[in-house]
Amino acid sequence: MSTGDLKYIQEKISLLLTSQHTKNGAALSRAKDWTPQRLMIPLFSELIGRVTPYALLKILDQYNRLAGNKNPECHYSIKDSMGLPCHHVIWERLQQKDCLHIYDIHPQWLFASPSDNVGPVSTGQPLLLNPRVIKGKGHPRGSQNWRKAASSTRREPSAFEEVTTKQRRTLRPRA
Repeated sequence: MSTGDLKYIQEKISLLLTSQHTKNGAALSRAKDWTPQRLMIPLFSELIGRVTPYALLKILDQYNRLAGNKNPECHYSIKDSMGLPCHHVIWERLQQKDCLHIYDIHPQWLFASPSDNVGPVSTGQPLLLNPRVIKGKGHPRGSQNWRKAASSTRREPSAFEEVTTKQRRTLRPRA
């Protein structure tokens, strides 16, 4: 019986697992740095960069349920099955003018478990909202000072152009 074949298979499996582990770590790093724009709302200010985008999208679905009905019936299904806050918890936080906190989320959805945080407390990524629309530059409508300025960027005609203009006037007499 040869053990060379088993050793070869063990090495290949080890390489496969190492490769998967590396890819998983890279995917987690990308997910931590990238947050969809629709998740940049004040309700998630403490969670951005600390909770996976998938979990935030599930919470956003619960948040959107509040749009039609101010306090729809809750069966705690998302809290029991996924460890994420239900829409009634979101509604309570909105009434208190508060955001969702890290302890509202099950640790499986966190990039790093709370016990891994050694040192100063991190507040996550700074929340960047959509920029305000600013009135563009240009002349405002209804302004009284619409006349042309005394100085202009229009150039003076060259000597050649002056001569040709004078010749045209002499060739075409005015009626």
